[in-house]
Amino acid sequence: MSAHEPAPDAAPGALRRVEELINTFSVETGAESLTDPAALAAWLTERHLLPETTGVGPEDLTRARTLREGLRAMLTSNNPAPDAAAAPTAPAALTDLAVLARELPLVLDPSASPPTLVPHTPGTPDAALAQLLADVAASVADGTWSRMKACRMCEWAYYDHSRNRSRAWCSMALCGNRAKAQAFRNRTR
Repeated sequence: MSAHEPAPDAAPGALRRVEELINTFSVETGAESLTDPAALAAWLTERHLLPETTGVGPEDLTRARTLREGLRAMLTSNNPAPDAAAAPTAPAALTDLAVLARELPLVLDPSASPPTLVPHTPGTPDAALAQLLADVAASVADGTWSRMKACRMCEWAYYDHSRNRSRAWCSMALCGNRAKAQAFRNRTR
């Protein structure tokens, strides 16, 4: 289990699912919540993204993890490290996400108010993943995506509720203190 707990200030609305997906794996500890297809099916079902009776296979698990790591890589650009050379980059994860996104078609539902993107074929694992991409697209459109960030220390996803959008760590008590201690050690060397 990760040292991180669900944030009391989690992302709003459907964006919370994106945050929760990214946090199914802790880069810091290596803890994986999506351990097998059954765990993925349970995760998707709990979030009302997939009917309970839908089968989930190993290839769906691989695709979900690809989506997760691609989204995590996207978040690093919302919270760049002060030293751009030290910023974590994951071009392979972004490339993999781009390939996957082309395989998860979304269509416009003009009958929705407002019109919205929806999965082309509902009720499948791919539709559940496509819905997460639609959540990202809606977040970009409404301006909340820039508040989704990956912690500069541990890459945990969090939503920046700060007024000036300057929060840099998932938690001041965890990573903020570590970063400040590391900066202090670097200054005193």
